[in-house]
Amino acid sequence: MKKRIIIFLIALSVMAPLRLAQGLPKTEAVSEAFELYQQGQEASGFGMYEEALSYFKKSLKINRRLNILCGISANLNEIGMAYDSLGQYDKALSHYKEALKIDRKLNIPRDIAIELNNAAVTYESLGQYDRALKYHQEVLKIRRQLNIPRDIAQSLSNIALVHVWLGQYDKALSHYEEALKIDRELNQGIVIGLEDIGSFYGTLGQYDKALASYEEALKIEREQNFPPESINTTLNNVDFIYLAQKKYGELEKRFLDAGKEGEKKDYKDIKNTPLIEFFLATGRHGEALKILKKITLGENMDVFSRIQFHLQHGLALRGNGMLEEASSELEKAVSLAEEPGRKAREKTGLGETILGSSSIRAYRALAATLSERTIRGEKTDEKFISYGKDLASNAFYFAEATKARTFLEAMANSAKGYSGRELPLKIRKEEGDILNQLSAIENRWEETYLKNEEAFKRMVKRKENLRKKLASLVSILREKYPVYAALNYPQPVLPERLPLKDNEVLLEYALGSDAGYIFKVSKAGVEKIIRIREGKEEIERQVSEVVLPLHDLNTKDNFSLTSGNKLYKLLLEEALRGLPPDKDIIIIIPDGILGLLPFEALLATPGKDVKDAVFVGDRWKISYYQSASVLALNRTLK
Repeated sequence: MKKRIIIFLIALSVMAPLRLAQGLPKTEAVSEAFELYQQGQEASGFGMYEEALSYFKKSLKINRRLNILCGISANLNEIGMAYDSLGQYDKALSHYKEALKIDRKLNIPRDIAIELNNAAVTYESLGQYDRALKYHQEVLKIRRQLNIPRDIAQSLSNIALVHVWLGQYDKALSHYEEALKIDRELNQGIVIGLEDIGSFYGTLGQYDKALASYEEALKIEREQNFPPESINTTLNNVDFIYLAQKKYGELEKRFLDAGKEGEKKDYKDIKNTPLIEFFLATGRHGEALKILKKITLGENMDVFSRIQFHLQHGLALRGNGMLEEASSELEKAVSLAEEPGRKAREKTGLGETILGSSSIRAYRALAATLSERTIRGEKTDEKFISYGKDLASNAFYFAEATKARTFLEAMANSAKGYSGRELPLKIRKEEGDILNQLSAIENRWEETYLKNEEAFKRMVKRKENLRKKLASLVSILREKYPVYAALNYPQPVLPERLPLKDNEVLLEYALGSDAGYIFKVSKAGVEKIIRIREGKEEIERQVSEVVLPLHDLNTKDNFSLTSGNKLYKLLLEEALRGLPPDKDIIIIIPDGILGLLPFEALLATPGKDVKDAVFVGDRWKISYYQSASVLALNRTLK
C-alpha cells in the first residue's frame, strides 16, 4: 500500500497548472483529493468503512475530473478493500477490476499484482476457489518476472492454501515447500512457512510430520525472542497435535514444563484451549471447570469463541454429573450456532480440524445430555419446551439438528458448495449479499472492537439490521422454496409431528464419543431412548468388520456371522424387541458410518451357517432416510 501512496504523490508533483470547472487551481484540487484519500485510509484503519468509502469516493471523483490515472486506481483499490471488509464482495470485485484495467494501461506490474491478489482473496471469500487460483497464478507469474523473492514466497503460500481448499494436496505441498525454500534463502518468514506446512500435515492427519514443522518453528521463535503471543500460538498447535495422538502423559509434562518457563499464556484467555481439552479428554472435568470459571465472556468475543466456551463448559459440567446445568450451557452454544446468517463454514484452525467443528460437537453433546436425563427418569425442562413436549422429544430434536448441521458444514466446506440455482436470481443475490456481510462482520468482530468503540457500536447495529432482513427472507424461502429452505435453514421436525403410519417404527441413531443413542419413534412420538453402550470408535470398528466383506469381492467369503449378530445385539435387539415380524416397517435414520451399513444383513438369529441364519431382512421390511426431517418433507410435498 505504501507503493500506491508514493505513486500518488509523484502524480501530485508533476501536474500541470490547469483549473477545475469550479475555479480551484489544479494543485489545490489535487491536494484536496489526496487529503480525502488519507482521511479514507485513516477511517479504514479504525474500522469505519462506511466513512472511508465516502472519503475515497470524493477523492475518486476529483481524480476522475483531473484524469489522474494512478489516483483513480489507488482510490478504486481502497474502495474495493472497504467493500470487501463490509462483505459486499460483488462491489469489491467491480472496483478491483476497474483498477486492474487502469494498472494494465499504466503498465505498473507490481500494482497489477496487488489488484489481482485482492480480487483473488475476494473470490476465496465467495468460495470460488477455481477463480481465486487463476488470479493467484497470474500474480505469481508477475512476481517471478519482477524477481522479488518475498512476494514470490507469499504468492506460493496463497496458491498452496487454495489447493488445500480444492483438495489438491500434492500441489499444495509442492507450493508450500517452494515458499519455505525461499524463506530459508532469505532468512525471513521461516516460522510462517513452517507453521503453514505444520497446519497442512495436521489437516491430513500426518501428525509426526506436523509436529516436526511446529517444533522447528518453536525453536526459531525461542532463539530469536519472538513475541510471547507468537510462541504461544505455536505451543498451542503442538499441544493440539499431542491431543490428536492421545499422548496425554507427554502432553501433561509439556503443560507443567511450560508453566515453569512462564511461556503459557494466561488461562483466562478462551483462545488457549488445549489445556481445557486435555482435561476433558482425560476425564478431569473438575480441573477444566476451574479454568472455565476464570474466563469472562466479553462483548469483544466473536461468535466462534463463544460457541467454544459454552461447549467446553457444558462438557465439563456433564462430566461432573451436572446434567441440567450442562444442558443449559450446551443450549447456549447451539443457539449461537443457529444464529440467523451465521455461515456454516467456521474458522478452521488446527484445533477445529483435530477436535471437529465446535458447532457439531455442541449439537451432539446436547442431544446426548438430554438423552441421559431422559434415561434417568427426568420428564421435562421448561428451558427446552420450544423444542418438543418433553426431554425425549428435545433430545430427538437436537439429534436431528446435528444431522442438518453436519450436512450444512459439509456443503460449506465443499469446493463446489450448493448453488441454490432453483432460486430466482434476485432472491439468490439478496441472500448472498446478506450472508456475506454477516460473515464479514463476524470475521472482523474482535478486530473492530479493539480498533474503535464507535465503529464497533455501528457494526453491532448493522449486524442486527442484517439479521432482521435475513429472517424476513427466510420466511419467504420457507413458503415459496421449501426444499431449499429445509436444506439451508433447517427446522428439525418434532417427533410427535412426524407423518408416520400406524405400522411404521422409526429408529434414529446418534453416535457419541463415549456412547450412542437410539430414538425409537412411533406415530405418538418418542417411545423410548436406548443407550448404545459403545462409543463412536468401537462402533466404527465393528461396522467396518461387517461391511468390508460385503463390498469387497476379494473378502466376501470372510463375512462373519458372529460379527453380524454382535452388531445386531448392539444396534437393533432392544429396539426391535416386541415388534411382530412382517407387520411393522422399520425406518432407519443412520448417523455417521451407520449410513454404510445394510441393517438387513445383520443376524437376528445366528445359525450354523448362512442358510440356517435368520437375517433382519428376513423378518422386517427396512427403509432408510437421511433424516426424519427429510422423510417429513418428502411426504408433505407429495
